[in-house]
Amino acid sequence: MKPLDKLLSDAGIDEKHHDAIEKYLEVLKFRHEPTFHHVLRVGWLASRMAQYADLPGVTPKMMMWAGLLHDIGKAEVPVELLDKTAKFDEADYAVMEPHVMAGFLLLTKVHQYTAHVIVRHHRFGKRPYPEVLPPLPDHLESQQDTVEAAARLLALADFYDALTTRHNERSRGFTRAEQRELYYREHPGFEALIERLEHAGVLTFEST
Repeated sequence: MKPLDKLLSDAGIDEKHHDAIEKYLEVLKFRHEPTFHHVLRVGWLASRMAQYADLPGVTPKMMMWAGLLHDIGKAEVPVELLDKTAKFDEADYAVMEPHVMAGFLLLTKVHQYTAHVIVRHHRFGKRPYPEVLPPLPDHLESQQDTVEAAARLLALADFYDALTTRHNERSRGFTRAEQRELYYREHPGFEALIERLEHAGVLTFEST
């Protein structure tokens, strides 16, 4: 994985924003280093996905921002829960799920577009959250489709990294074929895009 400043430069993020992003991520790294490395990988992967996804308005730069900051709210989650490998119970979910709104609230006054992308990235699974989304401000209403598409692409990147790097009850010991099968099954309607990303070498489904 490239150093953070290299990731930012390669994605075309203006140097004036580098310090702010690095400061956000320093807090996350101090709190839970595995999550810090997760967001670096997701930022890189989401940016790469955008190169091949051909989604109107969704750019690699946009996805680097979203990937790097999508879990910034986890700085408020207890470390023991971030380290948990057993299946979550309802009490665990109650503590974990607010991290999305925490990230949104942290970012929205300064990085509003990114905030609205990341608050939506857990809306596509079997347990979508948050239940109520903050409304888009008037000046972003015309870009709702782009925000939703970026959030969906971010969800694809986030799920892939979790599936192929985390060792928990859901993914432990999966073969490459099993990872691939689960990834396709969890993302119906995106088969063509996933195949395109596989063909390009962006997704490889390496064994855990």
